[in-house]
Amino acid sequence: MKTQILIVEDELIVAKDLQLRLELLEYEVIGMAVNKQEALDLLRHHSPQLALMDVMLKDGDDGIALANIFRKEYNIPVIFLTAYSDNATLQRAKLIEPFGYLVKPFEEREIHAVIEMTLYKHEMELKLMRSEQWLSSMMQSLGDAAIAVDNQGNINFFNIRAEMLFGISSTQAMGADPAILFSIISEETRQPIRNPLIQSLILNCKVESYKDFRIRLPNKTEPPIEFVASPIIDEKNNCIGSVLILKDITAKRIEQSEKQRQREEAERNLMSTIVETQENERRRIAEDLHDGLGQILYAAKLNLNTIENTEIAEQKQYNFEIAKTLIDQAIEEARNISHNLMPGALYDFGLISTLESYFERLEASKKLSIHFHTNIDSRLPLKVEFTFYRIIQEIFVNIIKHSDATEVNIQLLLRENDNLVLLVEDNGKGFDTSDVKNKGFGLKNIESRIKTLNGQFNIDSAANHGTTVIVETHIDKF
Repeated sequence: MKTQILIVEDELIVAKDLQLRLELLEYEVIGMAVNKQEALDLLRHHSPQLALMDVMLKDGDDGIALANIFRKEYNIPVIFLTAYSDNATLQRAKLIEPFGYLVKPFEEREIHAVIEMTLYKHEMELKLMRSEQWLSSMMQSLGDAAIAVDNQGNINFFNIRAEMLFGISSTQAMGADPAILFSIISEETRQPIRNPLIQSLILNCKVESYKDFRIRLPNKTEPPIEFVASPIIDEKNNCIGSVLILKDITAKRIEQSEKQRQREEAERNLMSTIVETQENERRRIAEDLHDGLGQILYAAKLNLNTIENTEIAEQKQYNFEIAKTLIDQAIEEARNISHNLMPGALYDFGLISTLESYFERLEASKKLSIHFHTNIDSRLPLKVEFTFYRIIQEIFVNIIKHSDATEVNIQLLLRENDNLVLLVEDNGKGFDTSDVKNKGFGLKNIESRIKTLNGQFNIDSAANHGTTVIVETHIDKF
């Protein structure tokens, strides 16, 4: 089943272009909205799995505020679409915890990468949320402070966790008035609320914390807490007391603060990796254009200028034929650059067929003998195919630029345990792996790509003994 996506964008041309790109990437666009009301109507009728949302919308609507509704009320992940990259906008957007950003104009590889990372992150958050809810419920029942009162409002039960929290023994607490023993105060107003034990007893209903509270203990400390008080009902449906469960959430607050810090650090690291990868891609494209296509076109121009400035017919015809040949070379070079940026064959025919074509082109143009072996006879998940294609590209760029290799053996194998293994061996000059972090070689790009699949990357090399690269990941989760 295709991932269903809602586009919220007030520029129709941008929205249509984005829809086309998403459909080419095999996503389903369930609708396009230009303002808040249209977006909410589509959301309620179609329940998309993801929303791509412009920061600024028509009719004065605020995309950031709308994204907050999607996130908090419907638990729909949001990726921001924006032409603004100023710090103030990013900081305001960050407050609602978006899953990513796409800066206009869009590029398909960025769209696909951000969407897949968002879907994966959202799935992991849902699993984490369910796990935390289950753990919280178990701990509330078994591991928290429990206090009970009789129908007169006097304490008649005080468990060990309560003793630890209050710093007194159950003997000291028995028979005491809970209103004297402790009070619960609002963190916001610092004012005490009615004791939930007594409130539950009188109203014969459950009373629980609905905002941030602290408990004022006999030792004058005020730890943050969550609480729930329930009436105790006998077999005749009479209220014979109430029980209060107190959960000290000091550790939880610290954990939340640490999680927030880690999340912010992860976002910074992710953004840094994305920017670095983009810059490397731009640098490579610039080199291809300058060193290949640019030089060919310049040579063609020189020949055309010669035609213009000469009167000799034979010379003109000679330079004309050279210019034609150079222009044909320029067209082929442009086609190669385009294919390297976004190979359509990868989407149409899959990884194996695309790799075979890629290796044929390399053998024809780089004087490199490539031996390719695989046991894969069907399509892999698109994310896996796309990532491994880019990794293999990066490896061969390194081989061609740095290794002086004449022969490369490459194996791509799917094991019985669903582990996908890539093995690349060359007969080049090798290098000292102890100094690999101080060299370029594009290894950071390979590492960042395999991390998106939770895979492993190893390299073995020595001077004059060639290089071996091994990449491995488990693919059933994708």
